[in-house]
Amino acid sequence: MADDSDPHPVGQESSCDRDAALMAIVEQFETAWRGANACLPEIERFLPQGDHGLRREVLAELIPIDLEYRWRRAGKAGQSPRPETPRPNGHAPSTSQAQPRPWLLDDYLARYPELGSVARAPLDLVGHEYRVRCRWGDRPTHEEFLARFPGHGEALLIALQGVDAEQAPADSSVSGSSDRPGSGTYGRYQIKGLLGQGGIGRVWLAYDQQLKRDVAIKEILPELATDGGLRARFLFEAEITARLQHPGVMPIRELASRADTNQSFYVMPYIQGQTLSTAIKAYHAQRTSGTAQRRDLVRLLDALIAVCSTIEFAHSHLVIHSAAQGPQPNLTSRIATVRGCAQSRCYASAPRRSRL
Repeated sequence: MADDSDPHPVGQESSCDRDAALMAIVEQFETAWRGANACLPEIERFLPQGDHGLRREVLAELIPIDLEYRWRRAGKAGQSPRPETPRPNGHAPSTSQAQPRPWLLDDYLARYPELGSVARAPLDLVGHEYRVRCRWGDRPTHEEFLARFPGHGEALLIALQGVDAEQAPADSSVSGSSDRPGSGTYGRYQIKGLLGQGGIGRVWLAYDQQLKRDVAIKEILPELATDGGLRARFLFEAEITARLQHPGVMPIRELASRADTNQSFYVMPYIQGQTLSTAIKAYHAQRTSGTAQRRDLVRLLDALIAVCSTIEFAHSHLVIHSAAQGPQPNLTSRIATVRGCAQSRCYASAPRRSRL
């Protein structure tokens, strides 16, 4: 039996237990990166032994985290944003450098050959390298990726365009809006950009200055904040969402009030990743070009099953979903990739009978 110090406590459990254990590995790896100073975390230490399928799933989760932290640290250290050419002959650089150079996906493919060749690298990992470099690095072109990963064709172009659309809200300026919060109005959270807005609420991308990570903040629109009924519904929504403890439900990290207006808001993780709609479009493009593989379809089916499992869990707790869509991060639901599956976070609404 694995104790709390075991970095890979995944055995032959049920699907739900397996997902939870896999998420525990991911959390431990990210925690190791956040606390890393002289010695950086080695992916190998977190990989399960024996189960090759599971090993590949863990790699698919840890590599995006490793990519992100390496590019972010390289930027803070003042290193050149242009990465080095990948090492030849399958030799990847050391992972334990105190000031890591930013890696390319080619480096991971050289170290972990079970992920496949460069030409047929997993599409979601290719998209994540592009995402990370757009945000913290050299903002590469579509042409570079189409040349490096020719096996994906039009599906890769669709995936890259999806990342561009996904990045746009966080990069867009909202300084022209009189409703943009000023410095310190959200306590330790520094507002970076508007992620989305609906009929009664909006979600900000923010930076947690205490824990050094991006988060998402949801609040009621200012013009509706004085409506007592909507405020009660908003607080109930946060309560119900926080009560549902499930790998597929986005956790609520904090419920607080703005210092200037006393307006309530709640804080959630900010998760970047390929959206389900983008993945579906990319898969159909692969089918059309004849390059689709069975694992691509399995990944999409896993995502659908995971969403259904999350909704079933909510129903079992007498919470009814009112929306379960996920084309882009929005005010009613969000899809996030976990072990090739999806997480769905839906919100509560009317308190008569809990609705999600």
